[in-house]
Amino acid sequence: MDLKEIDPESQSCEWKKSLSLTSEGLEALCGMLNANQGHGKVIFGVTDDGKEIGVEPGNLDTAQRSLAQTIQQKFEPRIRPEIQVKEKAGKKFVVLSCARDPQIPYHEFDGRAFIRIGTTTRKLNPQEKEQLTRERTRVAFQRFVVTLVGIFVVIVLMIAFRTLQPKATPQMQPPGKPDLELAFFVENELRFNYINNTANAAHNPKYWFAVENYTHPVYRDGKIATLPIITTVVNDFVRPHSFQGNVEVIDSKSKKYAAKGDRLFGLGAITCEDCTGTRNYWMYYKLGEGGWYSPIKAGSSGMPFFDRKPQSDEAITTALERLVPQQDRIQMPDHNPLTISITP
Repeated sequence: MDLKEIDPESQSCEWKKSLSLTSEGLEALCGMLNANQGHGKVIFGVTDDGKEIGVEPGNLDTAQRSLAQTIQQKFEPRIRPEIQVKEKAGKKFVVLSCARDPQIPYHEFDGRAFIRIGTTTRKLNPQEKEQLTRERTRVAFQRFVVTLVGIFVVIVLMIAFRTLQPKATPQMQPPGKPDLELAFFVENELRFNYINNTANAAHNPKYWFAVENYTHPVYRDGKIATLPIITTVVNDFVRPHSFQGNVEVIDSKSKKYAAKGDRLFGLGAITCEDCTGTRNYWMYYKLGEGGWYSPIKAGSSGMPFFDRKPQSDEAITTALERLVPQQDRIQMPDHNPLTISITP
């Protein structure tokens, strides 16, 4: 593929003269992803002063695989970059580009987080990482709530439309589309599996949670906030009639906000890039004991609101009973019920 012009170095573009500078280039890419623009590009084969020398001659297929493997192993959460070999004036350049999922607060490369300011890349300090997590998790939760409201409106409109159509023919699920479900369990801590009961593979599953601590609420800017659980996109697929999982819900960054005996409640959701839609769940968990979950029904009200103070067990129980009656709850087993792939 021909490269018409070399982009100038900027907040979203970095030059590296050689593939031997892969680590430095990936640090720059990490900084670009963590900056507000959320995307960036690294061009290998250009010197710091802009001289277009091309990358070293050799097996570029092997070099691309090595670069992809380094990215897979050292970025957390994982990213899905595009790696291309382009040619200009008989010289070859490796161009690496990527964009951050807006629901991910920040990425780390090789255990460190970076930020890009202008053409300079530096490490993020702990306070800056915490600030990004607060700000971007709040935005992600707001988008999640808007999505739930949108789904509810669409369902109401569909029901109204079908009511007006005499002898309407039920719509079948589109052929060839997978569908993922969540199944929670407690095995020392709250965990879950995601299950594909269809005949089609589910690619790049994506799941997220919005969970509040009703015993000892978390506050941000004077308001009750959710635990900072990061949205996860799995760069993999779930085979037909199979499952993946045994994943903890309360990740390492959120555990400091929850202690044994605390009562947690919130939303969980899962989809994939080719799924028929998104499945949403209520989930309740008392740390050290157990809990339950329930698929969210159309028209369900939002999460129970409490005053800005710790709540008694009785108050929490009453509020949750109004939202999710006992008959709608699925109790979480005390072990992983799935140990082998599901068969049709």
